[in-house]
Amino acid sequence: MYGSWAGRGARSGILLCLVLLAPALSVQARAAGPAGHVRVVGAGACPAAVAVARELQKMLPALDVTPSTDGGDPGDAFVVEDPSGLRVTVGGAQRAFTDAAADCPARARFAAIFIALVLYPPQLPPLGAPPSPTPAASPRTAVEVEGGPALQFAPGSGQSSPPVALGGGARLTVGRLLRLSAGVSVLSSTFHFARADADALWVPLDLGLRFLEGAGPYQAGAEASAVLIPLRLQGRALMSTETGWRFAVGGRLAVFARRWLTRSVGLVASLDGDVWPGIVQLSVAGVGTVGNTPRLWLGGQLAAVIRLR
Repeated sequence: MYGSWAGRGARSGILLCLVLLAPALSVQARAAGPAGHVRVVGAGACPAAVAVARELQKMLPALDVTPSTDGGDPGDAFVVEDPSGLRVTVGGAQRAFTDAAADCPARARFAAIFIALVLYPPQLPPLGAPPSPTPAASPRTAVEVEGGPALQFAPGSGQSSPPVALGGGARLTVGRLLRLSAGVSVLSSTFHFARADADALWVPLDLGLRFLEGAGPYQAGAEASAVLIPLRLQGRALMSTETGWRFAVGGRLAVFARRWLTRSVGLVASLDGDVWPGIVQLSVAGVGTVGNTPRLWLGGQLAAVIRLR
């Protein structure tokens, strides 16, 4: 009894392994092009040649399978029944299957899978061969342009009312997570000093680094820049005010968030702070200095962003 159970277990294990290989054989046969013809020759009844041919046809639909009970050529598959099971010969390969229980359907499957394995051996990599490395996608450098209106104000300027500057700006960024950032803006405001008012126009030019975080349509980041500020002050209703372009230097810190509407177009909102250590003074002949530019500007910008690459 123990031997009977052991024999059945071994037979079931072999059948399971072969059945698991059957789908791969079917796919491989389809990919191999014209499959040709094979004849299954067998005179026995368990399994009958027609039963083996039927099972083989299921596994290899592209193969022309014909059963036969007599004759045979060297290229045919031969199924011979014997008292202990069956013997299958095809393409110079031979395999004996022991099956004392005479399970005819199982014998037919054994024979069909062995024939399929000989006709279409599985393409397996050699043992110990390292897997082929998948080439990593090359990092892509993004080039983006931003532009839109901007607003700034100067708290703690010491003027009768904090000056508010209006204008706009554009920015170019190049890189990936850490990017080179270059911007230019045009802003104008009126300064209300104690002894005079003055109109101001300045064009900040900044160059710095931007850090970007986030994937998908939503992103956020921060940047730090050095700023060169060409500035023109013109006193109001003052005949002898010193005018002309002057220059200040400073620094800029900003945080921003943006949302991509399409793959290449989005919106960005930013908050920034500009520090002008080098102030510019407004002087009046005969009066002297009437005021100077604020050291701190806070503001923001709402802009469109376009990805060029």
